[in-house]
Amino acid sequence: MRKIVILALITVIIGIIYFLRKSINPTGTYVAKHNIQTKDSLFIKSDGTYSRCIYQNHGEFLFKNTGKWTLKDHRIVFTEYFPNDDRKYREGYNFHSVLMTYSFPLEKSFGRVVFDYDQTTGKYRFYKLLW
Repeated sequence: MRKIVILALITVIIGIIYFLRKSINPTGTYVAKHNIQTKDSLFIKSDGTYSRCIYQNHGEFLFKNTGKWTLKDHRIVFTEYFPNDDRKYREGYNFHSVLMTYSFPLEKSFGRVVFDYDQTTGKYRFYKLLW
């Protein structure tokens, strides 16, 4: 009987650890790594909204917007999302003219939540900050 209880506890503990490792909480602060021309930050809030700021690498403010996000089939879906392709944007560029709904698969990489916003090359990746 004692062995059965111990085995049951071990099974429950392993199940909890597995669930916690597999479940992804997308809320938090993200930065786009690997960008050369721009600095891109994304703030995903628990109320289902997000805000995003993009700067040129030399510090010039370019664009800020907000939108809504949801989770669907292990993907994060953003409304009013700007597809930053990390280039030098000319003065007066109309960022709002290209806002769309985008969906990205959420993953974990070395314990951090990540998603690629260029899924063909994996060049542009957002990393969740650990703090």
